[in-house]
Amino acid sequence: MVINEFRILLDAYIHASNDGDVSTAESLMKELDGLVVSSRYDHMKTEKS
Repeated sequence: MVINEFRILLDAYIHASNDGDVSTAESLMKELDGLVVSSRYDHMKTEKS
């Protein structure tokens, strides 16, 4: 599920960047960053268990 969300956000980021919509691209990059950090945290939590 995280992979699908990542792909959707990445696709939207690419479109916004190509269209020159900097503010939307920056917002989407923050969302992507949050998704990656959250995914890494979940992965590390699982490894410790």
